[in-house]
Amino acid sequence: MLRRPALILVFVWLTASTQIKQIRSHNEDYVIECYPSFDPPVMDGRRTTDREWIDNVDVKHVRMKQYGPWQGIGYLAVKYDTKFLYGFVDLVSDTDLYKDTLHVLFDPEHDGGQDRMPDDLQLMIFPQRFPIDGETALWQLFKGGKEISVENIKCAASVDSASDPYSKIPHLHYEFRIGRGLLGSKTTIGFSVIAIDGTDEKFIINWPPGFYTTKRADYWGDLVYMAEPIPEFSNRGIVLLGALCCTLLLFGRSRSKKQLLSRDRPTNLAIYEVVRH
Repeated sequence: MLRRPALILVFVWLTASTQIKQIRSHNEDYVIECYPSFDPPVMDGRRTTDREWIDNVDVKHVRMKQYGPWQGIGYLAVKYDTKFLYGFVDLVSDTDLYKDTLHVLFDPEHDGGQDRMPDDLQLMIFPQRFPIDGETALWQLFKGGKEISVENIKCAASVDSASDPYSKIPHLHYEFRIGRGLLGSKTTIGFSVIAIDGTDEKFIINWPPGFYTTKRADYWGDLVYMAEPIPEFSNRGIVLLGALCCTLLLFGRSRSKKQLLSRDRPTNLAIYEVVRH
């Protein structure tokens, strides 16, 4: 007799989970477009230049929203190249480094779930008021809930806001880099960012907006790789390549023009033959 209610509960759970994923996949608030970048950012936890994380075709800033009645502002940007996914979190409302934590969550298989799945990754970043061996942030990586050790991750944090377009008042920034090999091969992956202020654990800014969770990927957003970058090229290399092509084109046109002129011009022998007759 217990089988029928159990089956009904399983059916309801699967239906609700599917509906959540469908609603979020069709809502632009839950999708962040990740564009290729030819100039990797400097991992120093700040906007090294005013154009490093500027809102342009390479990078799209998404405004993060605060959970609950508190007011807070944050911005999230991502970009990638052939080796790494880069992220920048600009927490305008967080003006200190006291016991803060950033959770960056990935679902490489994009299979969702109402509980932590074996492929889910959780990157935890801890900013340091006083750098340890030059590191401005410490980090831990968990896969399927178990801590793992990898080398292709770099994290940094800073309150340097000199080049920040949103506020010049010193506030917290996170910057991270994670190897794409850890994130699978899909063009769309589950993604979420949760920033917690240690001075008040109820002060939380997260993306996507609304309910936040580190375990249930059905409530995370989607990160979509928009195009594949050209490997081994930088902006400078593209400019040089373009200049070389223009030079070759102009040279080719000049050479063709000279050949046409030489065909139309009579030779000395032809002139002699005309005079002779």
